[in-house]
Order: sequence, then C-alpha cells, then structure tokens
Amino acid sequence: AFIPDFTKVFLGEKWLYIIPIVQVLVIAGFVRSLTAIPGPMFQAIGKPHLDTYSQGIRLAGLLIPIYPLGKAFGMIGVAYSVLISIVCMSFYSFFYAIKIFDLKIKPLFKTLFTPVILGGALILIITSIEHTFKISPLTNLAILGPISLVVFMGMVILQEYLNPEYKMTSFLLALLNTKTKI
Repeated sequence: AFIPDFTKVFLGEKWLYIIPIVQVLVIAGFVRSLTAIPGPMFQAIGKPHLDTYSQGIRLAGLLIPIYPLGKAFGMIGVAYSVLISIVCMSFYSFFYAIKIFDLKIKPLFKTLFTPVILGGALILIITSIEHTFKISPLTNLAILGPISLVVFMGMVILQEYLNPEYKMTSFLLALLNTKTKI
C-alpha cells in the first residue's frame, strides 16, 4: 500500500514504473521471511547439506526462468523469476523440515494463518482509508505508516485476547515440541 507513495515522495514521478516490480519483490520477500527458518535448523542439527541443496534449488529456480521471462516481460519478468526461485526453495526446505523434525502441518498453518489474515486486513483498512480520503503521498507515509503499525499491534493483541491459544511465540513453541530425527 505504501510503495506508490514512497516512490513518488522519495524517488519522483520518473520512477513510477518500478512499482509493479517492487510489489512482486515484496511478495518474494514475504515468502522468504516465512521460509527462512529451516536453513538455520538444518545447520543446528548438523545437516548443512540440506541448506546447500535448498540454495541450489533456489539458484536453479532463478537461472532457468530468468532469461525467458526477462526477454518476454522485461524487469517484471526478472522479478517473477526471483519469486519463482524462492517458492521452489520454500517447498524443498519445508518438505525436509517437516520430515526431519516431524512437524505437524496443521499447527504450523494455524500459527501462520493469523498473522497473514491480520496483515491482509491491515492492507484492506489502509487502502480503504487512502481511497476514501484521497490524501497526499507524503501525508500517507507520515500518518498512515504509524497508524498501520498501531492498528496491526492492536489486532494482534485482540487476537491473543479472543483466542488464548494463539500467542506470537506459538510458532517457536511448535518447533520446540517436535521430535528431531538426527
């Protein structure tokens, strides 16, 4: 929601073409943030080769589509290549993490579900405010940025109040309560 405003305020009108590219890369970064945990876990149990294979899959997932997508769609195609590589790596990493640590999929998805839904709700709220009040990009960054942080934290606190099982640390607790096969 803030990418167009950030681009207008800090980079200027001539950079507006990068907005869709940055949006794809933000999605790639979000997916990567969800899947960054298995690599250090593999290192911790003495299986660094699994992380190496994961990175190899990421590299192949980038190199194979980058030229055709870049040639066909330009920079946005290259951004999609980055997203494809991260998704490919994520499937591999999660498959082995689930297998090695005997993780249960339902608790993992249940833990990730709430932050994703809260983030989506926050995007809808902020986008609605932007379109309803037609505020300037600088005002949007200065006011809606901090407001979005407060709203998101309030939504997390409300979720923890309404659902006592959900805690921000429940993902880590789910990992600690697994049986490790070394």
